[in-house]
Amino acid sequence: MRSLSFLIFFALELTVLIEVGSLIGAGFTVLLVFATSVLGINLLRQQGFRTMLKLQQRMAAGEQPAEEVIESMMIGIGALLLILPGFITDTVGLFLMLPLFRSWAISRLTGSQYWQKRNHGANVYNSEFHEVHDDQPRPHDTQRMIEGEYRRKD
Repeated sequence: MRSLSFLIFFALELTVLIEVGSLIGAGFTVLLVFATSVLGINLLRQQGFRTMLKLQQRMAAGEQPAEEVIESMMIGIGALLLILPGFITDTVGLFLMLPLFRSWAISRLTGSQYWQKRNHGANVYNSEFHEVHDDQPRPHDTQRMIEGEYRRKD
């Protein structure tokens, strides 16, 4: 099934490439495909660097960089799609490189029930630290909480 969908996509991509070539000419089509590849490389360098800086800042602040990790994956996939020859892949890659589309897609993904169910209480980076006194109610489910002490040995 995967190979059939790949063949259908390849045939569709080739059809669009031929149609665009017949409209604007073969030379301009090759130039346009080459230009989108260069654009993909430049956008990967520019936006990837910016996202990595945000990721490092979030980690240094002790926050979970989930959005930055997803955003960096979207930038990488978008750049790869822009580098590959073809106009359908270029269109999808361009959408993945647009910050407004990425922020919309990330908010949809992280707000989904699948994401919430998968990451609820399963990730150490997703937890919060609270000082709990015995006379106060506990902030989380006590059956899932593990209390302990540690000592640092240098």
